[in-house]
Amino acid sequence: IEYAPLKTAETVDTVELTGLRTPASGGNPDFELTPEADGYYVNLVRWTDVTDTKNPRALKETDTFDAGHKYEFEVWLRTNDGYKFRVGSDEWIDITATIDTREAEVVLPGGENAAILRMEFSIPQSKVISAVEVINVNKPYAGEHPDMEAFCITTGCNVSSVKWYDVTDGAYVQMAESDTFKVGHSYRVNVMVETEGDYTFLMVDR
Repeated sequence: IEYAPLKTAETVDTVELTGLRTPASGGNPDFELTPEADGYYVNLVRWTDVTDTKNPRALKETDTFDAGHKYEFEVWLRTNDGYKFRVGSDEWIDITATIDTREAEVVLPGGENAAILRMEFSIPQSKVISAVEVINVNKPYAGEHPDMEAFCITTGCNVSSVKWYDVTDGAYVQMAESDTFKVGHSYRVNVMVETEGDYTFLMVDR
């Protein structure tokens, strides 16, 4: 039997993964990541709620993140054929790893064909907004254009859109910025306000 000389495995010393959806209260765990090189692939992704250290709870794709909870995120990697992870003189895996440019901890010692990366996420408690104040919605005057520059001065929210409607005689016609107000017409303005960061609006019976 004849064998061709085996090719020396190419060493992987850097791992980069992208596409992780950042955890947020009410969101679902993301189990899809994209390797940015050919030497390795994602074998398993695991999310665990570790808020109660005595009773960690594994998450499924249909579970949701809760504010005030702490989560552990693990990615299990394997090398493709012809590749191996760099191993240091102490026989531990010696690679650097990032997930969406954030450094991940390499937690699996030894072995050149498998690695486990770990990150932790804490979901902050939401700050509730129960009242919103919007300014700069100027009163319409005949011949003027609708004012689209409303501003939310309440901390934790911002104006995402301003829409004016001509509601004369029961109509509901959206106005363009180039339109002008007319004497004798009735108008309605809708200001869309969205929360940002850790803020959320007060909910009553949904």
